[in-house]
Amino acid sequence: MDRVEKASKLFYSGLNCAQSVALTFDDILPITRANVSAVASPFGGGFSRTRNLCGALSGVGIVLGLLEQGTGDIADDKKNTYESIRVITDKFLEKNGSLICSELLSNIDNITTDYVPSKRDEEYYKARPCIRFVVDCVRFIEQSQIYKDVIQSK
Repeated sequence: MDRVEKASKLFYSGLNCAQSVALTFDDILPITRANVSAVASPFGGGFSRTRNLCGALSGVGIVLGLLEQGTGDIADDKKNTYESIRVITDKFLEKNGSLICSELLSNIDNITTDYVPSKRDEEYYKARPCIRFVVDCVRFIEQSQIYKDVIQSK
């Protein structure tokens, strides 16, 4: 199964955007699938449904942060990770016009910000463009140097 297909299946199974992106790469991350899911869990809905930074982008940060093998130099490691994530956020912003969940979902009627997740049903999936953001982020990760370096080393 390719990663875009895997991400789509994860999202349509009820996982949030961050979990769907992060768990798409669980086979190459240095922590267990359960831990990846737990770490990504609070990042849905723009960080626990506060509608701030898009959860799919938070998933990018989780994946690339875990994949960055590190040089042993803290400043260098941060620079490399920040650079890779910044390239992706710039691509995401150019393609989608915002990084902010509430702005990305501004055309959705009655979007909520409380802590209770919306019911996942056909109407939910039909009304939201979130799957597109998940797919974009998975593709952007696959284009990143950090990802390519990890795949090449396997």
